[in-house]
Amino acid sequence: MKKILLVDDDPELRQLLATYLGRHGFDTLLLPDTRQLDAYLERFQPHLVVLDLMMPGEDGLAACRRLRGRGETLPIIMLTARDEPVDRVIGLEMGADDYVGKPFDPRELVARIEAVLRRGQQSTAAPDANGGVITFGDWSLDRGTRQLSRSGEVVALTSGEFALLNALVANARRPMKRERLLELTRGDDSESFDRAIDVQVRLDNDGGLRAGGTVNGAIVTGRKPAAVVVPEQSVVLRPAGKVVYVIADGKARQRIVEPGVKQGGRIEIVKGLAAGELVAEDGAGFLSDGAAVTVKAAPAARPAPAAKP
Repeated sequence: MKKILLVDDDPELRQLLATYLGRHGFDTLLLPDTRQLDAYLERFQPHLVVLDLMMPGEDGLAACRRLRGRGETLPIIMLTARDEPVDRVIGLEMGADDYVGKPFDPRELVARIEAVLRRGQQSTAAPDANGGVITFGDWSLDRGTRQLSRSGEVVALTSGEFALLNALVANARRPMKRERLLELTRGDDSESFDRAIDVQVRLDNDGGLRAGGTVNGAIVTGRKPAAVVVPEQSVVLRPAGKVVYVIADGKARQRIVEPGVKQGGRIEIVKGLAAGELVAEDGAGFLSDGAAVTVKAAPAARPAPAAKP
């Protein structure tokens, strides 16, 4: 029996979904927030996590980003009342495999769980005799073991990312419409207006763009020496929008910001933050406006040991 970990702060919804999922053959584990998330993942090893976006403490986006940041490939479905296109994009950018907006029909959630699990089973299946290793640039994709590597270093992929990459390399040099990619990667449960493909494709161009090609991507064309940048985890999603928590006079003050370009784990702040202001980094998702904080100095770096004669 597949184990599903449901993390949602609504007790009635948790119980309703637990009952419904149980009728469809799933063993459901329940949590009201993410405080015990890591412990449950280690102890029960669920096959999939259904993660609510808006929760007290660490929100679903911050939890998803944290799990993906440490290499966790467990399938994650985001569940939230914020169902605007931008919210879907943000959730998928953080590493979610799918996104379900409230209110929803429980049958849709079951269908999406089953679809994501099918993709996961394909990703962990036995080596494909028709697979082999495909190389492009410095990258190697082993379609048998389902691993992507660069210079010997394995890159963690979600099931959705692998399915998309596999579809692209299998159809190299062929123009493909979004609808066809959705069909190959998400099956019959996909929707023609689904924008998930758009946010799973990131372009790292080394001169390989060719005339006639069509891409959606963010291309950094220059540097901004005076740009205000913060760690990605400092920017969290709240009902008011994307915010950072500015630390001043022992308090964390919520500040709405306009993010810009992301690169190397850091993100540009176009509006809302001045150079030199102190912002929360780790644990920003747990803060609320006006929360008392204590700023501690970073531990001094240890001097390198003297070379032995």
